[in-house]
Amino acid sequence: MAKYLIQDIIPPERRQPQHRRNEAEESHEPRSLDHQVRIPHAGEKRPVRIQPTHHHTEVKTESQHAHRPIEATQEDYRANELEESKVIDTGIAHTKYFDEKNISPGEYERSSMVHRLHGPVIRETGTTFLRAWLPWIFGLFGVIALALFVLNFFGGATVTLVPKKETVAMDQKMSAFKNPASSEVSFAIMKVNLEETMEVPATGEKTVTEKASGRIVVYNKQTTTQRLIKNTRFQSPTGKIYRIADSINVPKTTTVKGKEVIGSIEVTVYADEAGPEYNSASTDFTLPGLKGSPTFNKVYARGKGAIEGGASGTIKTVTDADLKSAREQLRVTLETKLRTKARSDLAASQVSFDAGIVIELNEGTLSKAEASSKDKAVVSASGALYLVAFDRDRLTRSIVSQLVKVYKGEKVNILNLEALKLEIPTMTGTELWGLDRLDFKLSGDPVIEWSVDEAELKKVLFGIPKQNFKSTMTQFQTIENATADVYPAWKRSFPTEAEDIRIKIQTAI
Repeated sequence: MAKYLIQDIIPPERRQPQHRRNEAEESHEPRSLDHQVRIPHAGEKRPVRIQPTHHHTEVKTESQHAHRPIEATQEDYRANELEESKVIDTGIAHTKYFDEKNISPGEYERSSMVHRLHGPVIRETGTTFLRAWLPWIFGLFGVIALALFVLNFFGGATVTLVPKKETVAMDQKMSAFKNPASSEVSFAIMKVNLEETMEVPATGEKTVTEKASGRIVVYNKQTTTQRLIKNTRFQSPTGKIYRIADSINVPKTTTVKGKEVIGSIEVTVYADEAGPEYNSASTDFTLPGLKGSPTFNKVYARGKGAIEGGASGTIKTVTDADLKSAREQLRVTLETKLRTKARSDLAASQVSFDAGIVIELNEGTLSKAEASSKDKAVVSASGALYLVAFDRDRLTRSIVSQLVKVYKGEKVNILNLEALKLEIPTMTGTELWGLDRLDFKLSGDPVIEWSVDEAELKKVLFGIPKQNFKSTMTQFQTIENATADVYPAWKRSFPTEAEDIRIKIQTAI
């Protein structure tokens, strides 16, 4: 890069004659203050006093009496001009700078060459500070604005309230109807049937002679009725004989809408002899007594299920003690399942009481069902449950209207309704099933809680000032106590949208 001497850069009118500079250097006499430094006026740039030289750039300190001029490049001059533009150029500012640094103007001039080449003496610190921190300031304000927007967007109100409650002792006679009027209590009877079986050890023995039996259907393809007398024989394909216990009349074949309908009748047949060999799966039968006559092929029978129960000799059976134990277990199991089934079938709008349940159980008996092994037997039992189910809302309103004089038909709830004691007349399940009106008595200490219309409450709170909350809540007679929290904290009124208001119901605040 081309180099320029500083004397070539300094304007002619500001240059010092060469012979005067040389004399000053030879005599080592200090130059006058006017030659050393000139305090520029405001807006005027201070001239740069750097001696030309043919050697490399070098700066001498005062003790070394710099005899060599300084060589500067064009970039040095431009940098010097830029730094000079940043130097505070008023006389007052220079004086302040000298006082702060505790230096004389001559010392400032002698050291100014180094400062001009290597950096400004005094910079505009205020402007630099603002330029460095301005992005952070704007960022902080942006974050604050965003936070305020988010808080306002997700703002709302939470109202926590305690509904009005009252506990009243009662011992009241009442009536319910299957078909009630608008102000009457309604009830219904629920019936549940179940059968339960269990296997028990067959540790006993007994001698039996049992005939197999089963159901059959007798058909008659004649156009006249066929009468079969008591003990008429029916023969299976294996040759086993079965008989009917009573006389029967088999209907004739008819034609219905052009289609032939064969006459038939269902009866029970019994094996001709006792023994397990007469047990059989469902099969066809003929009538040996009609053999050789025209009706032999027109009157016949078909089994309707297996023929079973035939036995003879000594067989395994259940002892009386085992049978009694099985019956007790079946009773407990059946009653538990019946109550569970009835409760699960109860609708949410219904309520029942233990005293309104009638259970009827049949005694457990030995079943003909096949057990899992030969040394076990099956005991079965069945039962039915009848349950009185009241309409919950109608019963609640009827109780409150009789116990609370100031009740005006508002929506209420009895928290311990199922805990009240019900008394009804003693009756069988069949008698209970046929009732149209039920007279009963309820006693206890019902806890009555008034319901709060949340939708109506929100409408009243829309947009009202926070300080008006307590006075507004006095118009709700069903609320005992209430508090409100409106957020963000600087909001002075409730939201105007239903979804921004949350209602929390508690037993106490």
